Amino acid sequence: MNGTNSAFRILVAISSILLIVSCNETAPQNPEGEAMNNIFTNDDSELTGELAQIERDLEACIQEDFSTAGMAQCTAQAYEEWDENLNRIYNELRSQLTPAAEESLISAQLSWIEYRDKEFNFIDKIFSANEGTMYIPINEHARVSVVKTRTLELQRYLEAPIP
Repeated sequence: MNGTNSAFRILVAISSILLIVSCNETAPQNPEGEAMNNIFTNDDSELTGELAQIERDLEACIQEDFSTAGMAQCTAQAYEEWDENLNRIYNELRSQLTPAAEESLISAQLSWIEYRDKEFNFIDKIFSANEGTMYIPINEHARVSVVKTRTLELQRYLEAPIP
């Protein structure tokens, strides 16, 4: 039974990695079937510049060291880069807002930080309950996804017309 359970856990872990790597939201389409520009999509194909470089660097790093420790280290580095960009974009966005909009952004960001901390706690609980070192990079990647998503949300607001 233990061998079957371990094999099942490995299958679930591999499936999770594949799902995480392959999932992208598709942009909403208008009646003509063309993709609509939507600030709420999370399509990596739209990444440019420094944000796109984070993903390229992560992929190259993992290709260079596909060990569990290597993947965890690469993903931790990507997390740091996403977090740095989140703070840079947040501050740039704040500087362009009216006082009332800035106050709303600050409130929203404080709420997001609370959400992030709770989400990280939940992620840690899920993956720490599993046996095997392969869950370490899966845990790290889940954390990256949380910060990356918020960074892209703020970037889209920054790119939107601000009165």
